Amino acid sequence: MLRVLLTILLPVALPLVLYFFYVKMVRSRPAPGQGGAAAEEPSNTLMPWIALGLATLLLAGMLSLWLVRGVPPGTELIAPHMENGEIVPSHRLDQAQ
Repeated sequence: MLRVLLTILLPVALPLVLYFFYVKMVRSRPAPGQGGAAAEEPSNTLMPWIALGLATLLLAGMLSLWLVRGVPPGTELIAPHMENGEIVPSHRLDQAQ
């Protein structure tokens, strides 16, 4: 279940959660000229850059994890084959049965 959560649900849900959080932050600020204490503060123009940076880090991390998985280069693999009427999955040569 943890694998499903980390490989399927998290990559789909996290960008949506970040987007909805960003939209809520933007809509909660009063429009310029409406007055109020919050309108006197400078607008937060840094928020889109922070969100973009976090999304880039997330994407780079996921890409690097995807690229480093599997067996090391140069490892000899035995292809899937049939033995006694059963399919034997592929495995490394040093793990041969």
